[in-house]
Amino acid sequence: MVFRDFVNLFKPSYFRQGTLMVRKYRNAADRERDWIRRFVRTFNEEFKIPLELRKDGTVHHVEVSDEPKEHPFLERAVRDLQGMLYQRGSYIDLMALRLFINEEIQEHRYSQFAHLISKMLGTPANIESVLKLYVSVKGGRDSLSEEVRKSWTIHNLIRFIEENFSKEDLENQLHIKYSDWKKKPGPLLREMEYKMEMEIRGQLIQEILLERRPVKPVTLEDIDQMGDSGKEFERFLGMLFEKMGYQVAYTKTTGDQGGDLILERLEEKIVVQAKNVSAPVGNYAIQEVYAAKGYYGCHTAAVITNRDFTSPARELAEHLKVKLVNREQLAEWIERFWNREKTYWNLVKEPISIEEVWNTEYHFSPEESKVN
Repeated sequence: MVFRDFVNLFKPSYFRQGTLMVRKYRNAADRERDWIRRFVRTFNEEFKIPLELRKDGTVHHVEVSDEPKEHPFLERAVRDLQGMLYQRGSYIDLMALRLFINEEIQEHRYSQFAHLISKMLGTPANIESVLKLYVSVKGGRDSLSEEVRKSWTIHNLIRFIEENFSKEDLENQLHIKYSDWKKKPGPLLREMEYKMEMEIRGQLIQEILLERRPVKPVTLEDIDQMGDSGKEFERFLGMLFEKMGYQVAYTKTTGDQGGDLILERLEEKIVVQAKNVSAPVGNYAIQEVYAAKGYYGCHTAAVITNRDFTSPARELAEHLKVKLVNREQLAEWIERFWNREKTYWNLVKEPISIEEVWNTEYHFSPEESKVN
């Protein structure tokens, strides 16, 4: 049965049949759980089917972002998995197998989501702190890895709140009835998310007006004009890496042992030497930052420059496993992580119609209230 035919079977009786089908093959799936997990780790892709297997074992209809499509490569692979399991003595219906695979992926992504929340907040004191973190990280989604982005969903947020907070917490902290929460947690959280995003937008424009955040996009020519001491370039890189989700520490001005910045994010620790120069960077910078890697106890060493590197420097860096970021890579980072806020500059330059003023002031829609 192809997905376009499967969509026509959305009837309550079919979902009951789906639930019975899942229960029928659950023992076989549990027996072959290791192979299903290996399949998930290898392909890490959900099947776009409008069905979901809930934790209580029931099957429900869910919306999908676009028309359900067959995934030729993934479909071939799951059929091969079904055949392999059959040869091992475990027959699992193909649709049930897709549901079990999706269930395993969702569980993996929720575990990653919960781990990231706990890593950044510890034991969350209240629901508001979780919501603020969720909105803040989502607002910087351009800097997230693809894997983290897939886990950072409203569905996982709802589950995390329900598993970590009581009924009384929900009612007292969110000022809602628990019965309303159980009926429609998604819309309630999205409404709160929009309000928090508006607060973040207000903070952004405030920082711009206080000159703590640039209103204009930055170019490489601006970087080239930074002071000869290198400190202005180091500070710029520090702010750039903060936008990329790193915690940044600056080493002391003298006796820095070859490192200018220390970056930390989750389990990652990197030492960076910043070189704002007018000629290609040579071996000496590679040697210095490699020594700094051991001195500061970092996992990775990197040299970042507004120019390029000599051939001997590239050879040495490859041998010592030192990361090199040249002018081209730096320009890409600036455009992706720094200049994504240049919308404010465009707003200043472009005239705004009276209709847009009215809509912006009084009728914020979800799309308009997204943080840029």
